Amino acid sequence: MKEKVTLREMECYMKTRSRSTPLPPAPVNLDDLPTDSEVITVLAEQMGRKDYSYISKTGRSVRPSEAKAMRLIEKHTSVPIPNVIYALFNDTNGDIRMTSIPDSSLDKHGKSLDYKTKQSLFHKT
Repeated sequence: MKEKVTLREMECYMKTRSRSTPLPPAPVNLDDLPTDSEVITVLAEQMGRKDYSYISKTGRSVRPSEAKAMRLIEKHTSVPIPNVIYALFNDTNGDIRMTSIPDSSLDKHGKSLDYKTKQSLFHKT
């Protein structure tokens, strides 16, 4: 019988086909991981994941206007914002793949934020 793992916001896990295992907060050496696994960081209850090169945001509430706004901000301001690699949408779902911003990750600061602040941030993104 498989052990069920409850994924928690702002925590890192090693995911294989059949299970997810919590990882320690220390940096992970990708060469030490099994070749059929990936490292994910749970950003919010909404579907989303982050690996070491990109962030993917997926779900029914991911809309084209979000990708358009990110591209507009990137083009016309100096505000640090992820670069949209691609954005795909259909009638029921959206998927935005974007780069991460070095040294500005919420997973570094997320544990120090209270629940209300986290909810506010995640509803704005």
